[in-house]
Amino acid sequence: MGCAVRVHNTDVDPCDRFDVWRDRVQQLLHPLDVYPVKSVGDDFRADFQCIRARSAGAAIGSMSPVQTTVRRHHVTSADPGKLQLFVGLCGGGMHSARGRTSDLLPGSLLVECPDEVRSFTRTSDSRFALLDVDLERLSLPASLLRRMAFTPIVLSSHLQTLFVGSVRHAVTLPSDQTEGADMYLTGLADVVLRAALGREIDHSDTAEMRRVQAIRYMERHLSESSLDADTVAGALMMSRRTLFAAFAASEHGDTPMVYLRRLRMDQAMRLLTGGPATIREIAHACGFVSNAHFTRTFVKHAGQTPTEFRLANRPSRRARH
Repeated sequence: MGCAVRVHNTDVDPCDRFDVWRDRVQQLLHPLDVYPVKSVGDDFRADFQCIRARSAGAAIGSMSPVQTTVRRHHVTSADPGKLQLFVGLCGGGMHSARGRTSDLLPGSLLVECPDEVRSFTRTSDSRFALLDVDLERLSLPASLLRRMAFTPIVLSSHLQTLFVGSVRHAVTLPSDQTEGADMYLTGLADVVLRAALGREIDHSDTAEMRRVQAIRYMERHLSESSLDADTVAGALMMSRRTLFAAFAASEHGDTPMVYLRRLRMDQAMRLLTGGPATIREIAHACGFVSNAHFTRTFVKHAGQTPTEFRLANRPSRRARH
């Protein structure tokens, strides 16, 4: 279950509003320092609604100009397994991290890693929406998401509407209706990240992402004998050259077809040791049009025929050893 709460400072004297808001917000966010951009005597206003639902959280609201800074001593207690998605709805700002400073325009997505030093200055009254999710629960590789962090990506108006509307819906849920809110928020983060990366690929490690997409496509279509590099590239709307470059950039540097052959052999080994399927059935399940072709390829890979491998790896035989 989750719990939605309102954090604001409109219920105190104007001269105390900044201090009250700072104390309240630091109980909910990751460790950071907060400073007013204007003098404290000015009427600092902040009001937002937030929800924490197991492994995910979200907030939406508004605030006066402010600077937030995450210092080195803060990140030692920050959770490296988290990722934050911030979208400013109005009001500009400056963001500094990893030795560079970027303008954050309204409608831009900023992905942040809570365990890294950074600062964010909002130079005018602003409205915002944010998500806080577990890295490991997202479908994109954590290494890819960390590389794209701290580089603003301008979202389309449709994607902004989806993000803001979904966050607003989540933070207004009654406390007895928040079951599954963590999955809802994590799914929203996944959709937004994938859509944003699809439009702003220069900000991501596209070789790694494309390789992951190609492998997933191969795994879903292993039984298709016509599956080849051209089929994979066409299905993923990339050129054959781009596909080969994505695999060449990996640690092992295998070509797409070498990797596909290894996937097919791994699948064949699982089927040979884990069920009653015939050699012909296994050959077809792994994308081979003939037993002879399957056997030749298997011998090159495993040093045994499929039948010899099955006999040597029967569960009863392994158990006796």
